[in-house]
Amino acid sequence: MKKTFLTIITLLGITATSIAQENAIGIRLNENNGFGAEITYQRDLSKENRIEANLGFKNQGYSRYGAYSYDQREVKLTGLYHWVFDIKDGFRWFVGPGAGIGSWKASSYYNTNSGRYEDRNGLYLIVAANGGIEYNFDFPLRLAVDVRPELYISSEYKDITDRGFGPNVGVSARYRF
Repeated sequence: MKKTFLTIITLLGITATSIAQENAIGIRLNENNGFGAEITYQRDLSKENRIEANLGFKNQGYSRYGAYSYDQREVKLTGLYHWVFDIKDGFRWFVGPGAGIGSWKASSYYNTNSGRYEDRNGLYLIVAANGGIEYNFDFPLRLAVDVRPELYISSEYKDITDRGFGPNVGVSARYRF
């Protein structure tokens, strides 16, 4: 009787765990003014709402206008809020706003105002929107494709990006737990 009771409790616990997977952690690969990767975490607030945090890294060499080149390193933290909608059989789509902060450093950057090469660095703020489609497997894996247009607010960062805007298209894989 004791073994039967423990078996039932264990099975109920496993079933509840497989149904209530509120967290997801993984990696997001993106192309936004150069290839980058992000560590990503999602927390479901309800079936229709969740929050997401991403810590991104980029180390990229650039050649501008065919005349000079420089190296750029970045790290950024982005937070997003998602409204999530069911499509069918594990497919869902999501959309929502976001914000973040980033740090950048450009080595051997050619300053067109001074006519000299110099190292530059700074901080920038991010205002973002996010939308995409995802698939949740029967086992704890979530795959997604999304677009996150980002507006960068900084006095200097827009000089080395596309006028302070980045399209940020990405693919991600997350383990749900």
